[in-house]
Amino acid sequence: MLADQLIHLLAGVSNKDTKVLKSFINSPNSNCNSNQKKLFEALIIFHPEFNLKAIKREDIFAKVFPGQPFNYNKLANVSRGLKKVVQRFIANQGMEEEEYAKIWFQMQYFKNQNAIDQYITSVKQLKKIKRDPLKMKMSDHLYRWRIANDLFFNEYTKKVIPKSDTLNELSFHFDHFFILGKLRQASELLARSKFLNTGNKKLFFLKEVLDHIDDNPYYQDHLLIRFYYHLTKLQLQKDHDRFLILKKEFTQHALQLSKKDAGFILSNLINYSYHVYHNNQGSYIQRIFELYDFGIGIQLIPSDQVMTPSTFLNIVMVSALTKQFDYARRFIKKFRSVVARSDRKYVTKLSQAILYFHQQQYEQVIEELINFKTNNILHTFQIKNLTFRSFYVMFVNKPKEYRVFASYSLSFEAFVRQNRIVSSNRKASYLNQIKLLRKMARYQLLGEQNEKKLMSWLKKVKSERHLNSREWLRSELERMCKK
Repeated sequence: MLADQLIHLLAGVSNKDTKVLKSFINSPNSNCNSNQKKLFEALIIFHPEFNLKAIKREDIFAKVFPGQPFNYNKLANVSRGLKKVVQRFIANQGMEEEEYAKIWFQMQYFKNQNAIDQYITSVKQLKKIKRDPLKMKMSDHLYRWRIANDLFFNEYTKKVIPKSDTLNELSFHFDHFFILGKLRQASELLARSKFLNTGNKKLFFLKEVLDHIDDNPYYQDHLLIRFYYHLTKLQLQKDHDRFLILKKEFTQHALQLSKKDAGFILSNLINYSYHVYHNNQGSYIQRIFELYDFGIGIQLIPSDQVMTPSTFLNIVMVSALTKQFDYARRFIKKFRSVVARSDRKYVTKLSQAILYFHQQQYEQVIEELINFKTNNILHTFQIKNLTFRSFYVMFVNKPKEYRVFASYSLSFEAFVRQNRIVSSNRKASYLNQIKLLRKMARYQLLGEQNEKKLMSWLKKVKSERHLNSREWLRSELERMCKK
């Protein structure tokens, strides 16, 4: 992938400003050399979607340096120079918004000083500054609403602005702020509904907001509202086709969103995919991997150069489940440094053990984890659980290992029951898993052939509310059914 930061900058430039940027690049004021101009022309044809898979650095190099063998460092130097030029252009464009804020504070000062003429002059200057409403975030609408509110209720502004104009602006920005806020709140609550008590009252007015968007085609042109709308609908209706459309559109347009909004939408798409996956839709594990990979590719992951142990291990686990072992090893090597130092040794150890487990190297899992100690009780649970599952599979492959498995299962159960820190639900998840694995081990040890019993266990795996390693248990039972 070529020059992620440069592409991110170019994607953030609107269609209207792209023409201005092109003129600036070709003007003497930009100080662009001929190679930087060629690179800009080669990249801007991908605007605004910037399909990263279609942008091949070898092809770009050939357009900038025709007839020369590919040289990454040479292309990178040109890219860095062009990035500085684009940053300067964006900074100059952003000065308009800074000017808006500057005039706003001047207005407050003049109003407080009762300097009416200067206040009215500032109001006139403020009204000349326009901004595309389709590009505004929640914070933009809130800021503009506060200004419109101040203007509407000020007796002096009627000399320069009709009351109807400021009332329209008040309504416009409040509506957009409310719609974005309600959709974002609903999406977050729905994504976490499994973990939170989100009663209907917390989704008050959601139906009205969704109906209002349905009745107004204008909102389909507002990229942020459109994403939040489809994300909320997806979580309400569990529509597979809508998920595929939203995932495709998000990967095409994510670079046009702020990093905060893009990160939020990506996070909820991943949460939704996990929810579907845990409801016996195994194919979604590939989609989870694709979303994580996309997030890493455009630097949404890690967020602010920090990664939690859970996110790190989730990415390793998903990579292992999709057989992307080389990808997982590269990920561990590249990103373990952004995990907190206190957790780094633990995530590295457990990540390596996860790869061993999914490559059926169970002795190496046990060797990696059996003597590893950590003061974090949740980390200890995860380590003991993977060790326990490894002992089980070793018994399945070598029945003479049953006593080792049985001994460790008693030790693990005692550890879970004696713990007073984790929640009762978490303890129930581990205890139910231990209980079921013991039954499965005895069934195989005795050589039973009872399809009815296996189907009843499989049904319980699908329906049990508190159960750890659900997908793995389901796959183990399906394997036993096929024997």
